[in-house]
Amino acid sequence: MKREHFLRAVLLCFFVTCNSVIYGQSTGDIAFTAFNADGDKDFAIVTLADISANSTIYFTDRESIEPGDFNTGEGTLVWTTGASIINAGTIIVFTDIDNDSNLNFGASIGSLSRIGSFNIGASKDAIFAYTGTDTDTVTTFITAIQIGNSAAETGDLTGTGLTTGTTHIIIDLVASPDGGHYKGSRSSQSTYANYLTLLGDAANNWTTTSSTGDGETLLSISKEAFTNAATTWTGSTSTTWNLAENWTNGIPTTNTNVTIPNTTNKPVISASMTAGNITLNSDAALTITGALTNKGISTLHSGASLISSTGTITGTIVYRRALSTNWHLIASPVTGETIENYNAKNTLATGGTGSNIAIATYNNNWTSPATSGWVYKTTASTGTLTSGEGYATKRSTAGDITFMGTMPTTDINSPITDGATNEFNLIGNPYPSYIPANSLADASANILKTNGSTGTNQLSEDTIWFWDESTSSYITVNLATSARFIAPAQGFFVSSKAGGGTFSFTEAMQSHQATDLFNKTTTDRFEINLSISDGTNSKTTAIYYMTGTTTAFDNGYDSSLFGGISNSFAIYTQTVTNNQGNSLAIQSLPDSNYQQMIIPIGINTASEKEITFSMDAINIPTGMKVFLENREYHTYTRLDTANSTYKTITTTDLNGIGQFYLHVAPEIPHTGTFNFNNVSMYKTNNSTLRITGLQPGSASIQLFAILGKQLIRQSFTSNGVKDISLPQLPAGIYIVQLQTAAGVLRKKISLH
Repeated sequence: MKREHFLRAVLLCFFVTCNSVIYGQSTGDIAFTAFNADGDKDFAIVTLADISANSTIYFTDRESIEPGDFNTGEGTLVWTTGASIINAGTIIVFTDIDNDSNLNFGASIGSLSRIGSFNIGASKDAIFAYTGTDTDTVTTFITAIQIGNSAAETGDLTGTGLTTGTTHIIIDLVASPDGGHYKGSRSSQSTYANYLTLLGDAANNWTTTSSTGDGETLLSISKEAFTNAATTWTGSTSTTWNLAENWTNGIPTTNTNVTIPNTTNKPVISASMTAGNITLNSDAALTITGALTNKGISTLHSGASLISSTGTITGTIVYRRALSTNWHLIASPVTGETIENYNAKNTLATGGTGSNIAIATYNNNWTSPATSGWVYKTTASTGTLTSGEGYATKRSTAGDITFMGTMPTTDINSPITDGATNEFNLIGNPYPSYIPANSLADASANILKTNGSTGTNQLSEDTIWFWDESTSSYITVNLATSARFIAPAQGFFVSSKAGGGTFSFTEAMQSHQATDLFNKTTTDRFEINLSISDGTNSKTTAIYYMTGTTTAFDNGYDSSLFGGISNSFAIYTQTVTNNQGNSLAIQSLPDSNYQQMIIPIGINTASEKEITFSMDAINIPTGMKVFLENREYHTYTRLDTANSTYKTITTTDLNGIGQFYLHVAPEIPHTGTFNFNNVSMYKTNNSTLRITGLQPGSASIQLFAILGKQLIRQSFTSNGVKDISLPQLPAGIYIVQLQTAAGVLRKKISLH
């Protein structure tokens, strides 16, 4: 245990006089704001006066044995402040200071070197900050912090210029804390010197803690600056930042704590401006086309957005997003956030078993059903959250998740892969602003058009899948859905093209929006949302009628169900023509000839379930009605009338199409209504040919080689779908002849 004594030399009066001429730092010009005496050791200070460029300040844990002397058993840190003045109120963090070979050894501003064995402990240790002619000769004591002291060991401060409770802070008179940080106000005082009393009141304004492991994640060392003025944006006159009429207390300076609420006129910085700290309230926005030097932190609350794609911003960015206790898909909206800091700052749930924590990436090469692609981080995980990569996360209690880093300043290219298991990739918005998902007047700023089939062609489907934590299901978005913007910190899935590719986010995509889940409703087209419910779960599939679409698969306007989960309970459609077996969450069809388009409805559910169909439709064409056909029971039920539903009890497990079809017609379709255009044939695997869109009743099929040799002849009875077993056949073109009561259909098919 180390016993600390304080210097009592009267000769210091002489050195203090000299210091005012030579050094420019005086007692109380800095103060401690945090310490960590565990792990690799850290501490932080605040400047309470401007620090001259190229100044040198010493920090030591050495004891004094004679007035004006230190013993030789400890060590000293030599901090050179750098080529610029450090403004009053700035936080400087000293990291991993127990060993200068540590990877992160250093100071957040300036440079740091280590002499001797500087290594603070939790049991009755201290740090003194001073100037001097060298490490052994003190000119001025600036401040000190005593860790784990007792009343009898406070020491005699005579001649040091330090005063307990202001420039000398005692952390806990009895215990030996592993870490602590100042929790008091950083914006309430009119002068920086007045903060000394608050900083010195350890009993009321400090939080201390002890840990049982490495102290690297023991506490959060805040970089929020101290300020002596405050102003709030009103935007009463314009969007111009440097106009006094737009503020409650004048244009911000480096000493100002700035608050930006959600206003009609959003502030724009087009020149070089400064601030102490900036807080953007929920849904507030700030655009920087010039330069902003923020000595503290810029804190953005849920829905707030910050854009500096044509400007610059210095300082730390903190983004907070409010989450429930459900799983969410997220992405870091800042650069440099680490897994260990994210875990330390946020109250995460466990990630299943062992030391897993509730933050995980998605691996589309997974083979074990137990993991289903999720790769959890653990309490020992380290590394940086990759910009553009998506993560699943979950809080143990409802509240904010926090990301801390710097402003992204480049376009982000996120690699995506076509995995052995599936092609789905979890990525996310890398900016603290909104980006358009699916439609915008400027197509170059639309991520689907940029990355999809009309752009760089990186996707197998021009579709985005968002996780809806409130319903525990995926929302499908494509070019046909209502306009949607991706909020800061939001993750989502896309499907990679064969062989993989690169998904691009560009700074030009960024925009401000009014709300976290921005949707622009489209009201001028015919839409059907068909739903099923089993009393516990509900699922919906969408059908849009649009000019320019076809009855086959239209990439960007037709979208599959998200295939990264089992979909054991689901409703979907398949294409009216040229059906290749895609289970569609969204199908877009031509806005004419409605009666000719009979839509196959697929259901996944267990047997002996009561299933209720319902429908929500808008802009139904005049004279048209919507009917659900159940081919197993030869029934038609009208669904477009108020509160209409159809209920049925499943007798077997359902997993596909064939039983249910949707019709848009002026009257109930005739039982024998049939259109060969609705028939599709495709290979589901190497040994099965599937025929869909068949009319109920007897049919036969023949398969011929291209030169006319008959390979298969089979008769069967169908209610809409029939699977035909195939012999081993070489790849090539074949002729299928289908005969039903309605006539004969011949088609060429390609088997690979």
